[in-house]
Amino acid sequence: DKQSIVNQHARGVLIKECIRDELLYFQHSQYHVSRLHQDWSQERVKYAELQADNWRALSEELEGMPTGD
Repeated sequence: DKQSIVNQHARGVLIKECIRDELLYFQHSQYHVSRLHQDWSQERVKYAELQADNWRALSEELEGMPTGD
């Protein structure tokens, strides 16, 4: 009986430690996922701004072209 109680107590401690480790892993992975999304969105904004600048430059160049009117 005593051994069974010791085993059950050890099992309970192990379960609590596993849950704690899982929560820590989850929190760390949440941070990494958030950081990846922030970095990705910042890169997309930079790319969009560069693309808009290119279109503006092209539009300015085209304004000086004859239209045949």
